[in-house]
Order: sequence, then C-alpha cells, then structure tokens
Amino acid sequence: MKINFIKNRNKGGYALITALIFFLTATSAVIAGISDAVFREVRTIRNESLSKQSYFTSESAVEDATYRIKTAKSLDSTESLTLATSTASVTVSTLGDGSREIVSMADANGTQRNTTLILNQGNAVSFIYAMHGGVEGIDMSGGSVITGDIYTNGSIRGCGSCTVSGQATAAGKSSSSLDQNNSVPTTPTQSIIFGNTT
Repeated sequence: MKINFIKNRNKGGYALITALIFFLTATSAVIAGISDAVFREVRTIRNESLSKQSYFTSESAVEDATYRIKTAKSLDSTESLTLATSTASVTVSTLGDGSREIVSMADANGTQRNTTLILNQGNAVSFIYAMHGGVEGIDMSGGSVITGDIYTNGSIRGCGSCTVSGQATAAGKSSSSLDQNNSVPTTPTQSIIFGNTT
C-alpha cells in the first residue's frame, strides 16, 4: 500500500508540472505579444521625435543663412549647423534672376528632413516691430500691454495703465501746408501729444 500511495503522488506532481509549463508558455506568449506592440509604439514615437528634431535643425539652418544674407554677414556656399544630436548642411546658390536659393538637409540619427527657401531681392521695407499700425493709428485700452516695439503712421492712443515695453514710433501724416505752428494755445489738427500718461 505504501508503494501505491507514492506512485499516485508522483503522477499528481507530473500533472501539476505539465499544467504549470502550459500556463507559463501561454503567459509568455501573451507577454511577448504585448511587449512587441509596446516596442513598436516606442520606436514610432522615437522616430517622430527624431523627425521633428531634424526638421527644426533644418529650419534653423535656413533661418541662419537668411539672416546672414539680409545683414550682409559672411556666408560660404556651404555651411553646417549642429543642434543637439542633429546636423544640417546648408547650400546657398544664386539663381539666374538674382534670387538666392537656400537648401538645408538635416539628419538626426538617420532621420532626414530637407528645407528649401528662395530669397528674392526687392525694394520692400522690412519692419522689425511687434506691431505695425496704419494711418488710423493704434488704440490701447483697458490695461493693454504690447511687448516689443510699435510703429504707426497715425496716433497711439492709450489709457493710464497701458504699457509698451519697447519703443513707440508714431509717424503722423505731415501737413501739405508748411505754415503750421505748435506754439499757439490751441492744439493743431495734425499733432501728437506725448508724455501725458505714465
């Protein structure tokens, strides 16, 4: 009887081990399927991040070359710019009509992005102001805040709590009559009052 009891216990142990092996195999298959999906998602996000980094490096290189051309700073026909782990190479060439073509190719760990800009030379005026107003001027009310310089061809009207952090240029219309005088007590029709607010 003793021998029979031991044989039955051994058979129960084999069944438990077999069930445990099947359970571990099924669990491993499920974990492998989930981890494969997670790793694919991580690769996709990493590639997207590298793509954005490559694009911004390419854009930065084009903007740097544009700035150098507009301010007449030294610029070779080929330049390079490195930001973080991505590098952009810029090629500047002059086209037949006198315009400049700037081509930037950036690479961030094998993820490449290209940017092209054609810079035409013209007679336009460049404004570097945060705000530019026309002949109607600029109205500021209720605690308005302008960060930067402003320029207007009219008047700048504001309240006591309005602020401009930079320079304010008001180039009002000039009168066609040259006999205007600001020394009389009445305010002339084409005047701009400064210094009456904080």
